[in-house]
Amino acid sequence: MPASATPRLPPPMTAAGSLRAVAAAGGALGLAGFAATAALVHAGGTSGFDGAVQAWVLAHQYRFAHGLFVAITVLGGISAMRLLAIAVAAFAWYHGRRLAAAGLALLPFVSIWTFEVLKHVVARPRPLGLGGPVDGDYSFPSGHATMSAAVCGTLAYVLWREGYLRGGIAGGIALIVPALVGASRLYLNVHWASDVVGGWCVGLLLAALFVTLLDRFP
Repeated sequence: MPASATPRLPPPMTAAGSLRAVAAAGGALGLAGFAATAALVHAGGTSGFDGAVQAWVLAHQYRFAHGLFVAITVLGGISAMRLLAIAVAAFAWYHGRRLAAAGLALLPFVSIWTFEVLKHVVARPRPLGLGGPVDGDYSFPSGHATMSAAVCGTLAYVLWREGYLRGGIAGGIALIVPALVGASRLYLNVHWASDVVGGWCVGLLLAALFVTLLDRFP
């Protein structure tokens, strides 16, 4: 039989099924985590946790660490993540990955709209900060944590799926970058710890939704 007539076998379902299961679990975890955190914040149930984290952070302020976390909060900030997503979207578009490009270009704007709406619904005041600029008046959920988790999680998936990153490296990006960005917001005292946890949960939910969408249209 000629090679051109050889029937194409369907791709193995193990990896695809595992990815869908992970995305579903991540989305459920993000939604449940945010709902629980928001309920505790509304009821004042996080004050002890937030106060303990803030007290530890303020007691361990060092010049080098402060400068490092300022750099992290800028490099992993909302504007930087938006530019990163658009840059990778342009790269994907250039290589003919139209759907991935559209999803990546849309993701940061959906993320911003989501956390801005949630901030105004909860209307939680911020901590005082350490004398640096504080973005906006409301605190929950952290926009930096939301954006970094959503963008890095989705970018890691796209770059892994297209073969540009190994699974371990992609997973590291999806986990380590949001963790560092969230830690920077706590160290600079511009967010409560529960703000960061809530932001991670929202970002995880958004990443799971976009990964599920992109996985349906390879």
